[in-house]
Amino acid sequence: MRKNSEDYRTDTTLLKSLTSPAKINWFLKVTGKRPDGYHNLFTLMQKIDLNDQLFFYESETLEVVNTLGIPQEKDIAYRAAMALRHFSGTKRAVRIEIKKTIPEEAGLGGGSSNGATVLRGLNDLWKLDISVPELMNLGAGLGSDVPFFVQEHPLAVVESKGEVVRPLAVGSSGIVLLLLKPPFGVSTARAYALLRRYSERAYCEELLERAIRTIEEGNLKSLATCLENDLEEPAFELAPELRDLKKTLIEAGALGALVSGSGSSVFGVFETKKAALQAARKFSGVKVFVVETL
Repeated sequence: MRKNSEDYRTDTTLLKSLTSPAKINWFLKVTGKRPDGYHNLFTLMQKIDLNDQLFFYESETLEVVNTLGIPQEKDIAYRAAMALRHFSGTKRAVRIEIKKTIPEEAGLGGGSSNGATVLRGLNDLWKLDISVPELMNLGAGLGSDVPFFVQEHPLAVVESKGEVVRPLAVGSSGIVLLLLKPPFGVSTARAYALLRRYSERAYCEELLERAIRTIEEGNLKSLATCLENDLEEPAFELAPELRDLKKTLIEAGALGALVSGSGSSVFGVFETKKAALQAARKFSGVKVFVVETL
């Protein structure tokens, strides 16, 4: 059944409301292909203050609706609620309404964030007392980015196919980003298929050490030199417009720019919000967001 914004109702009791943040990848390295067909990743992920809103209402049936009209059965938030019910054995129900702001097919983890927010929200709402590691393990079966969003730290190293998350106690908040989302997506599967080489683990660790040091020092110019993404060139092959967006971001004053995930969003790092807002005026035909890291 297709559930969309027209199915919204507000005549029931609101039980809880939560924000569901997007993410960027400061760097994303692919270290090899696994026997199960997935790829091993080594990436530094960062939550940002671009959020969806989730509202939990009293209901006799389990329902999820959203403002993008994603069919309920394909919505990771619905699958997360069903997985939690199956795992816990509860028969409780809720109606979840999602006000979407994070664009789809952007490499920003919007769907995964929604799924993680549902896991944590319902665990609290239904008083299931399931531990965060258990929720992360449950989330790993829903999507590769879900475990990162389940844990509460805004900055973390994510490895393997996404289930290995190493939170970092590093102050990374308040970094200004100009985020661009063109009106098309990039196929993650096709991007991986175009990969021509894998990154060495030793280099990944060196890059991580350098990135952490620059974040701790607040040295944005040095941080910009750590922006690397093994999926960027494949994304450029699939959508050459992304290369132009990155080039224009640099020309507009970004200290560095990068495709997030497999795309299609591109972000630039700016020294001030004023500089990012001025640069935003140079872009048309794309969604533009001036955001900060959490």
